[in-house]
Amino acid sequence: MQNKLYNFFRDLINTSTDSQFNKFYYRNRSNVMIVLLISSGSKYTYEKICSEIPSSICGRTTIKSVLNEGVKRGYFIKTLDPNDKRNRIYNVNKEIKKEMKLWEKRMKEIFI
Repeated sequence: MQNKLYNFFRDLINTSTDSQFNKFYYRNRSNVMIVLLISSGSKYTYEKICSEIPSSICGRTTIKSVLNEGVKRGYFIKTLDPNDKRNRIYNVNKEIKKEMKLWEKRMKEIFI
């Protein structure tokens, strides 16, 4: 157990500042949760994200700020919901999708 936790710690140290995206991703737990949620593959709107993350962990304003910054930096793609024109669907771009697949692979190597 200790070895796995230490390996996880080392992975955080090694990757948390190695790219602009990782600096954004690891900035705080709100960023981590939002990126993980959007990367999971489902269609997430702002309201759906707000309903998934408890407000005691991350408020609506923080969620909106993270989404706006992610879109501005090009990490997130915001598209019109074809079923409801009032909503926008958030996805990660192809490069970030690859980054998250690599992250998932590293986590499996550490914990499995």
